[in-house]
Amino acid sequence: MKGLIVLVILETLCIFFLILALFHAAKAVKRFIETHHYDMESDTKKRLPISALVTGLLEHIVENSKKQVNYSLLQKQAELAAMQNQIGPHFLYNTLDSIRGLALDENALQTTSVIEALSSMLRYSISQNGNFSTVQKELDNLKDYTDIMKYRLKVPFSIEIDESLDDEAIKSYIIPKLVFQPIVENAIYHGFDKSRENNSIYLSARCTDVHLILIIRDNGTGMDEEELIKYSRRLLESTGEIQNYQVDSGEKSIGLININQRIQLMFGSRYGLTVYSLKNFGTEVQIKLPIVPSEESLRFLGDGL
Repeated sequence: MKGLIVLVILETLCIFFLILALFHAAKAVKRFIETHHYDMESDTKKRLPISALVTGLLEHIVENSKKQVNYSLLQKQAELAAMQNQIGPHFLYNTLDSIRGLALDENALQTTSVIEALSSMLRYSISQNGNFSTVQKELDNLKDYTDIMKYRLKVPFSIEIDESLDDEAIKSYIIPKLVFQPIVENAIYHGFDKSRENNSIYLSARCTDVHLILIIRDNGTGMDEEELIKYSRRLLESTGEIQNYQVDSGEKSIGLININQRIQLMFGSRYGLTVYSLKNFGTEVQIKLPIVPSEESLRFLGDGL
């Protein structure tokens, strides 16, 4: 009797999951047909041939599956790296905290400040909050980073935060973790004129109804048209694929490629980085993201992207 009850429960579960899978498949087909079945630019709705619809639908399914596989691989790689490095960062963080205490006892205030900033950055990078953070936390982490770089490089520079980033709603938006710091680092190492004292970085934001645009602009050496085309091509070639680039101290785009890949694997190919630059005038990087007001909202992004 118990065996029969278990069998009935298993059959019920199988039917439930089958219906659920069919429901999601039907939603995908409905979205595809709504998007591709009609030419909305014309005054009359023109139906595409069924064969074209079927072919397009299959390509759509394959492309979505590919994106899901790429994103899963990226997540697994990040999880593996985090597990492998878990002991090291915690040990370093605890050691830095002890050193900070010693420096404070010896009244070495500048040393204490730098160690505190480094400890804060390390704690943020190893925090178990997944792949997402908030605009405010990203800004806090960026302040720690720039404080350290001012001490390390002895290169005068300023960082200015536009009043648009004082908006409480924008500061609470959910964004991918560690997107500001690599872009600013890129500007410091590759954009600044080391002989100049007025190097600066300017951060701002603007919103549309559904998009958040984060802007990081420097007044550095900039790029000529040929270099900008090459730079932009590297970003475009990285779209939707997991690339294994070798880190090179002279490579300008490695950090931006990583950010662009992560954003597009999380949110889709319509999002990511755009770079503008003018020789001797500086470079601007725009980060286009969906507006995500809370972590709970992340669950509902799949259907709309």
